[in-house]
Amino acid sequence: MTVAKILKLITILEKIYNIYQEIYALGEEKKDFIIGQEIELLEETVQKEESLLSKITKLEEKRIELVGERSLSELMNNLDSNYGEKLNDIKGKLTKLVVDLEGLNQLNNQLIKDSLYLTNLNLNLLTKNKDQGTYGKKGRLSKQNNGNSFINHKA
Repeated sequence: MTVAKILKLITILEKIYNIYQEIYALGEEKKDFIIGQEIELLEETVQKEESLLSKITKLEEKRIELVGERSLSELMNNLDSNYGEKLNDIKGKLTKLVVDLEGLNQLNNQLIKDSLYLTNLNLNLLTKNKDQGTYGKKGRLSKQNNGNSFINHKA
């Protein structure tokens, strides 16, 4: 592999790393938006994230064009020690960031599940008042509900 290709590969991997850092920052924002129930901001953040993932896909295609399906480990074994160390450094940083991002995504998924559970619980509480009456004339209990409820659907 030529020095020019190696340098190009390093540049591509650094760009991928930088984009993953942006995605991680967006993941932190998503966590705050999920907790704060700010749906519009969450949707905007997801769109930004999708745009960044599309950039990573394009960079990954360039990487494959450059080195084929060979892994970084395979490439490092055949390179000068300076370039091998540089690739190993990038590989380590990318690996750690991806692991951190997976943990953050799992947390966000759990927060969404918990939020959905609580929403459904609240809806159930609002819709299960069928047997409770209301007070009518002269303070007597009146069952005028007829099975109707405030809300008749689930989230």
